[in-house]
Amino acid sequence: LIAVGEVTALNVALSPPTQAGAARVTGIVYRFPEKTPLEGVTVKSTTGAETVSGADGRFTLSTSAIQQVVTASMEGFTSVDRQVTPDSEGVTGVSAAYLTPLDPKVTMVTPEEGGIVSNQAGTALIRVPAGAIDTPTEFRVTVLDTRNGRDSVLPAPLPEGFQPVSFVKL
Repeated sequence: LIAVGEVTALNVALSPPTQAGAARVTGIVYRFPEKTPLEGVTVKSTTGAETVSGADGRFTLSTSAIQQVVTASMEGFTSVDRQVTPDSEGVTGVSAAYLTPLDPKVTMVTPEEGGIVSNQAGTALIRVPAGAIDTPTEFRVTVLDTRNGRDSVLPAPLPEGFQPVSFVKL
């Protein structure tokens, strides 16, 4: 997805554990660039813990003090994963993440014909060759705005030194 437009921010940090082997992930979700709190973002951990941000954009996730992935997602936005590795006291910081609104344009492509898919503005085009997919598939191209730092808007940080020209997730 490559996207343009509003961006939603998620700042996450782990608080000290509430009991042995436990951790509490706390954070706040913002709408960017206004940086107003965003209610209703689902925050899940690979440990099975799950919560939703409140009216003030804040959330608390009670989870295990083990290495895990925390995912922030909301209908109509890209999702973002962050690796969480608590230190010996069950505490770690997680880099800020941004959820980007999905482009509204959806294009159906068939296996027999293939097709060209683009975002609504027509600034990003992707050719899907005939035979490249097995079943008719809906595609959406969302442009990610990387002016605030590329790793903050991507689903996960890129490897050190990786410098792509653009970002696409289908």
